[in-house]
Amino acid sequence: APPEEAPVEEEEDPAAAEAAAEAAEAAAEEQAALEEATAPAFCGETGAPFKIGGPIWAAPIHDRDWVAAALDRVSAGCDQHLSTTERIHGVLTSISEELLDVPLYYTLPDICSTLHCSSPKMAEVRAALGHAGYRSSQHHRDPDAIKTDAPPRVLWDIMRCWIKKHPISEKRLAEGGAASKILAVEPQFAASFATTAALRAKQSKARRWAPNPESYWGPKAAARGRKAAKTE
Repeated sequence: APPEEAPVEEEEDPAAAEAAAEAAEAAAEEQAALEEATAPAFCGETGAPFKIGGPIWAAPIHDRDWVAAALDRVSAGCDQHLSTTERIHGVLTSISEELLDVPLYYTLPDICSTLHCSSPKMAEVRAALGHAGYRSSQHHRDPDAIKTDAPPRVLWDIMRCWIKKHPISEKRLAEGGAASKILAVEPQFAASFATTAALRAKQSKARRWAPNPESYWGPKAAARGRKAAKTE
């Protein structure tokens, strides 16, 4: 019988191996991006189910070049026939300072209401986000609104650190409530609320948010009329 030939081991092509590794890495990145873009069913802080809303417009709603051109025109006094140039200048200034790639925002009063705590200053929260490596800005619609590219966990950690510095009464933490669940978790970093002169000072004296039309503006007390006596 003829002798059996020994199997010949084929050498692996380095180029093919590199291409396969790159394809696997690209697939892993695509899967990670898909998981990040998919909204979870439950809140990671409280475990409560999310209420789904939408759709929303996720792209920028302002053209930065157009806003800058309009702001220059108003600042130059080209439209003196308008009686609202001061308000227009303020709104355009606020828009020009916003993060255009962040579609949604938080409001500090709502966050502090959830945690039953005193509210930090806007400059302090933005300073803490900046020290943590994230961007932030205010919103042209609400002076108490803040936009940031930080994930929710980072913002809640900042508030956890704030409450450690400004404790709240245990009586205000209902067992099983959202505040008790959020504060039961230790922050993953120590937030720094040290502000800078740039955050404390405004770049211009523009009136970014329109004042109320008159004193005591807002909802009035509900009407209270006397009911007529019933007659038999």
